[in-house]
Amino acid sequence: MLQDLLKLFRETRIVDGIQIAVDAGHSRIPVAGLQGSAPRLLAASLAADRPVLFLAEDEEAVRSAAQDLSTVMDPERVLTYPGPDVLEGEILPLGWYEISHRMRVLDALNSRRSCVVIASPLALLAPTMAPEPFRKHRLTVKVGDELDRDMLIDRLDQLGHARLPKVDTMGEYSVRGGILDVYGSLSTRPFRIELFGDSVESIRSFDPATQRSVKEMRRATLVPVREVLPDAVQDLPEEIEAALEKEEKAAGLYQTLRGGKVPKGAESLLRFLPQVRARLTDHLAATALMVDNCSHLAMDQARVMADKAYDDE
Repeated sequence: MLQDLLKLFRETRIVDGIQIAVDAGHSRIPVAGLQGSAPRLLAASLAADRPVLFLAEDEEAVRSAAQDLSTVMDPERVLTYPGPDVLEGEILPLGWYEISHRMRVLDALNSRRSCVVIASPLALLAPTMAPEPFRKHRLTVKVGDELDRDMLIDRLDQLGHARLPKVDTMGEYSVRGGILDVYGSLSTRPFRIELFGDSVESIRSFDPATQRSVKEMRRATLVPVREVLPDAVQDLPEEIEAALEKEEKAAGLYQTLRGGKVPKGAESLLRFLPQVRARLTDHLAATALMVDNCSHLAMDQARVMADKAYDDE
């Protein structure tokens, strides 16, 4: 029934009019009178062949919109982009839940997949990794690939993974001979890469509790596990180094990154690093559209919070 409703909505004059305006090159198209779930249906209608950014009032509205959209389109194409928690002007470290969802969004947008990305105003304004370093660090491993084990280990280190005897949590990996277990930031489960010499023999997701295989995979994609990586703080200009050293917390994170480790909270350094910093909208393709379902008040409040949290931007 809901699918039928979406089909009917796609045939309305609203959607036709927006498509005509987009084809004509208009970048801002005001649409009035949409009530209830209509803005969400509009986002789903427009996402048939392009990414659509749906701007919701707050994080609660983000979750509600995701639930609604998942009933009218493939849930795999409905992605949420969580914003950071800010307490009294201080950016709180992103947890694995936020990192995972944000990285899935960046991967989908940089892969030019058609989807609906739902975000709050603060998420829209918060800094993230820029498109160029994200694409530079992205790696896809496929069954049958020729792949040097030590090179893959180096890449996992560069992406911010922690090497441990056994993987339990996102951002970890382990090595046993030609077997590499990886819990990446795009994964709902860890996966096991088995090498025969330098050839990728198999890739399988597995349950970390039982170590039993869950699903055969043809490929696995690896992306950063944090939005700032060690290479972002190498050879910085003197003025940026001086600014980092002025703040005790920032100085500690900076020194850890320079040592090749990626600490929790590394994202807070993005305000000092314009060369690797961007916002979510910088990852959108030229064909992408945004459906703004957010009040002016919510956006103004987010701007005030962002100004306090990212005052070095």
